[in-house]
Amino acid sequence: MKRSESQSLYNALPGACITFSSNASEGRVKKLADKKVLKISYWNTKNIKKEDIYYPKIVSQIIPDLYNFRSDRNENVNVDGLLKNLFNTEYRDRINFLEIDDTIEKNQIVGHIFPLLFYCSKCGKIKFLKSDKDIVNMVCECTGKARQMEQYNRIWVCACGKSYPIDSYQVNEEEDRYFASIKDKFVRKDGSTYSLSYKKCTCGNNCSLENATDPKAFYPRIITSVNLTEHKEALLCKINEGKKIIVDRHIGKIGQDEFKSRKEEILKHDDVKVIEDFGLNDDFDFFKAFDFEKENETNIEEETLYRLLEYNTIKGKVETNLNEAINNAQKFEKITDKSEILTILEKLKISDICSVSNIEIINTAYGYTRKYYDPDEMPADKNEKLVLCAFHNYKDKMVPNMYNIRTKTEGILIDVDKRALYNYLNQTYSATKQFRFKELNSEELNRWFLDKINLDTELIKKFEDIDTENGNMTSIYTKCIYTILHTISHMFINTISKFCGIEKNSLSEMIFLNSASILIYSKSNQGAVLGALTQTFNKYLYEMLNSVYSENETCTFDPLCINSNKGSCCACTYLDEVACEHFNKDLSRRILYGFKDNATNEEILNFWEEI
Repeated sequence: MKRSESQSLYNALPGACITFSSNASEGRVKKLADKKVLKISYWNTKNIKKEDIYYPKIVSQIIPDLYNFRSDRNENVNVDGLLKNLFNTEYRDRINFLEIDDTIEKNQIVGHIFPLLFYCSKCGKIKFLKSDKDIVNMVCECTGKARQMEQYNRIWVCACGKSYPIDSYQVNEEEDRYFASIKDKFVRKDGSTYSLSYKKCTCGNNCSLENATDPKAFYPRIITSVNLTEHKEALLCKINEGKKIIVDRHIGKIGQDEFKSRKEEILKHDDVKVIEDFGLNDDFDFFKAFDFEKENETNIEEETLYRLLEYNTIKGKVETNLNEAINNAQKFEKITDKSEILTILEKLKISDICSVSNIEIINTAYGYTRKYYDPDEMPADKNEKLVLCAFHNYKDKMVPNMYNIRTKTEGILIDVDKRALYNYLNQTYSATKQFRFKELNSEELNRWFLDKINLDTELIKKFEDIDTENGNMTSIYTKCIYTILHTISHMFINTISKFCGIEKNSLSEMIFLNSASILIYSKSNQGAVLGALTQTFNKYLYEMLNSVYSENETCTFDPLCINSNKGSCCACTYLDEVACEHFNKDLSRRILYGFKDNATNEEILNFWEEI
């Protein structure tokens, strides 16, 4: 069965269950396993060379996610010890960064039939599978000829990360029957029915019975980054002088040429002093260590510097710039004057937009949970242990595996006007929250967006809305700016997919909070090869910008959606979870188009002007 690389990472990681599809050229066993569920055992992989992927950048993205994996309501939330060890610099060299071995044409991903319980849909007879080859014996002859039995697609799942099949001691294979019409109940010989008794996990938790392919049975944890090995610029994030020139370039204090010459001067010395992370000892406390690190860091954190480099890497891959796209629109008589597009961009508060290509996106799966994807989703009254588990190396249990998919792709890069964002904060909060906003020049404005006192990326947790209940200035600013960028991103994805012919769930986003920028890119190899996004930008920029505003202003479920759901639901702003970097949190059409609640007098200013 062939799957795309993206599907493999999200749906076919070791420990996950998938539905298998055979093809005509495969043998009898695989044909009989068609539409059956498999549990993935392992990938046939190769190690990624250090010079091909910058590990510290990826680890720097994982660590905040580990820190955020906790609950104020429940203390029984923990992180796998192998993942905690990521704080140890020396330990990181032991991590296996893996990708599928493309030299192997078949069986790149290996799994086995699971669950093991089968039943006859006609008479209800049940059997347990002993091995994959035993699938040939999963037949019933109650009708006089061999009839293929169905798989009972349920498994026991524990929040600690373990999963179990239904065992023969729980169901009497000789006497009991199962009929799909009597959901989740088995029939005894005397005609009475019963449900499976609960199963206790080895950790002490009570397991729950879930569909094997349901997301609750396996939630992967995946982070996305841009490869920064080109020109070795990522090394600058570990060097004091390197940090300085990254910031100076971004705020406009130095130009690209000066940045390049100073970078080469810094990196040519073999004795460059790299700032090391702290190590571990026997008394190491994961959360205290993280809090200590937070207290001692500067106002511009390391992850922000990496994100600036990612943004500049993308910006350096321009395929078609704005002026070229405007010229194309005039050439094909879509517009008569360039001001027609520039006026729309001004109303949408976009300072620049371009198409980019040949970007290497890295998706890294570093762990998983079962039953709950978010600690706060776990009921507080249940005494369960929830663990964020590492992918263990099946040969060496002390070494974690991190599975990677590297994709060369194209996209559309959107720079939102920082001045407009800053002014929006001023208009919204200077009176009601009594926050003071100074007049800033361009350099000061760029620096304002980098200071974590103003915008803190650590507040953005993948599965939760940004919390502003404490009334903290940083939380309020971060939520407002991120919600604007995130909603604009989804509006563009909705529209771009219609123009380029790629399903919107095959597009994805990267949001650069400190740069006030958005990358919409193709996850589909087909889309990237065909240049669908580039062609859309080249030929339909004017129409696309108009449609972004007009086709997203209302929702099928308005006025209910705009009045009671902040203008965000499955019919307007939501995307498939593999396409959204923030699990459809912090989205609101209200903030783009404006909103007034006549009952409460609540008013939200519109960020976009009417087109």
